[in-house]
Amino acid sequence: MAQVSPIKDSICDALISMMEKQPFYKIKVIELIKVAGVSRSTFYIHFDSIYAVLQQIEDEFINGLPEERKISHGIAVEADILAGFEYIEGKLQVFKALCGPHGDPAFQARLANRSKRLLEKTLVSLPSKRTKAENSMIVEFLAGGQWNLYRWWSFHADEVSSEEVYQLTQEMVSMIHGLLKSNQVPIDLWATGPGR
Repeated sequence: MAQVSPIKDSICDALISMMEKQPFYKIKVIELIKVAGVSRSTFYIHFDSIYAVLQQIEDEFINGLPEERKISHGIAVEADILAGFEYIEGKLQVFKALCGPHGDPAFQARLANRSKRLLEKTLVSLPSKRTKAENSMIVEFLAGGQWNLYRWWSFHADEVSSEEVYQLTQEMVSMIHGLLKSNQVPIDLWATGPGR
């Protein structure tokens, strides 16, 4: 990976800090350069817009994520899940800024899409009578849930350790894998609910 200049780092760090307090779309270049301690011309030497700064931060975060490459019996190996948690824990401020209330929903969708690719491969590898649409719903549910859990934890890291969340994630992955493998995932969860 290319080394980022100290000036670019300063600008990126300033944007992350500002996104913790206000929505991205309200941040102006003039405010950002003041926090970063750089001139307007210096900013424009390195970035053509505030969106380019955000893109740099997001790309760097996603490119640094450990690959979810190991699949064993249809599930990610424990070491991969743990590596993902450790990475997020090491970049907690960035993750919170990007996924928090002032973050970028498009970034959150990119994270979910990254997980969807692995989940789709996993579902295809399991024997199933489910339709393609049912598998797509399961993938959406699991990918969204995974990153929502990480997001929740990032704001409660002082209450719940990464080890506790990791352990719970392992239990859920094992349970879900068992359900998927046995074809017992109920698609219509509310079929027996009120009014049915």
